[in-house]
Amino acid sequence: MTRAPGIHLEVFGRPPKGLWSAPGRVNLIGEHTDYNDGLVLPIALPHRTYAACSPRADGLLRVYSAQAGATVEVDLATVGPGSPTGWTAYVAGVLWALEQDGLPDVTRIEENLLYSYLKTLDRRGLITGHEVRVGAYPPRRVFELTETGVAAVDGWLRQPVDRLREVRLEFMLKLYFLHRLDPGAEKVLLGQQIEAVGAYIGRAAARLSGAPAQGFERLVLGSKVTAAEATLTWLRAYARELGLPAAADHARPGAVQ
Repeated sequence: MTRAPGIHLEVFGRPPKGLWSAPGRVNLIGEHTDYNDGLVLPIALPHRTYAACSPRADGLLRVYSAQAGATVEVDLATVGPGSPTGWTAYVAGVLWALEQDGLPDVTRIEENLLYSYLKTLDRRGLITGHEVRVGAYPPRRVFELTETGVAAVDGWLRQPVDRLREVRLEFMLKLYFLHRLDPGAEKVLLGQQIEAVGAYIGRAAARLSGAPAQGFERLVLGSKVTAAEATLTWLRAYARELGLPAAADHARPGAVQ
């Protein structure tokens, strides 16, 4: 039996609300094969990590490691890439990742593709990287945007997408970042996208009215109008949620093609 519940009671003065565990793991790999689509053989170990946990509502993480013999307090508002450091980062990082809700539902980037994307961005001068070493662990490369990269991202974030099919991926990514970086700009972008989709519906409906009464052309145009109307309804609902009833109910010509 694990000692975790008893340690939780001793350190925090109350029994835990839950207990979780995961086995240790070792990967049998060759150098650089795991992120180059090479063969990797993960093997579970009998050694386990146990976590006895209780919730709290003040935004403070208090974590004790039986191995380190120390208690650390972390303000969750300060948690992010590079903070905190040491073993506490493994615990705080889980909570930080859970806070970053929504992005995995929009898009997922495979690890092997991520390295390719980073190389491309680095080659174009949009990011720069440097190695960081923490304790005895191998150095890792940390990237950040260059001035050119910041300008490129800022310009990209503030433009509505040009094609309807890009609304549910590229536009959602823009909303995701603006919601966290500049809520005011998010509202502006949302209004612009609503106008653009409304204009698209107008053009598609005009083509539909001139199409033959039956046939494949009418089927295609009808599907475009229906999809665009559903997208507009979805965008208007979010606009009202953000307090933009005028933008939600009126659409003027825009850029969707």
